[in-house]
Amino acid sequence: MEKLFLFSAMMCLLLVSCQYPDDDVDMPEPEPEKPVSERILGTWINTRTTFIELNSTGKPLNKFIHDHPYSYPRGYFYSIDSNYVTTFYSLDNQDEMQESVGYTLTESKGKTYIGEETFIGTTVYEITILTDSTMKWVMNDSLAALSDAYDKGSYPDGVNLIEDFIKYKR
Repeated sequence: MEKLFLFSAMMCLLLVSCQYPDDDVDMPEPEPEKPVSERILGTWINTRTTFIELNSTGKPLNKFIHDHPYSYPRGYFYSIDSNYVTTFYSLDNQDEMQESVGYTLTESKGKTYIGEETFIGTTVYEITILTDSTMKWVMNDSLAALSDAYDKGSYPDGVNLIEDFIKYKR
């Protein structure tokens, strides 16, 4: 009789302890993704520039990779605020070989473009990757043709240009 009572008590305890999840529990909503205009802000280290030379049919012919060495405090830095992209080569002396240019961000058909307004004209890149820690800009023939700088001979026909960045963290 004692075993029957113990078994009944355990079954009641099991049934009472099982419950459906409470649908009234407030689950935290994921943070909405910040716009590109906010995520691009900060100091970035340009780690690599890749030139891909294309043949007349648009197939890759040659690939030239230029790794930018980074050794604190020297490197190839892009400091981006809400109005300007400033490039410099030393965190200790930001006036050394510094250039500041305006920029614009444009979104079209799910793609984001950055236009750097340099002294020879606007240079347009597609931002293909933008996370909290990495960024990639790509210029292909069609974007080069949109760039004012293209008309001045800065970007030869049949060359794709890729710029890789990592976010600088102090």
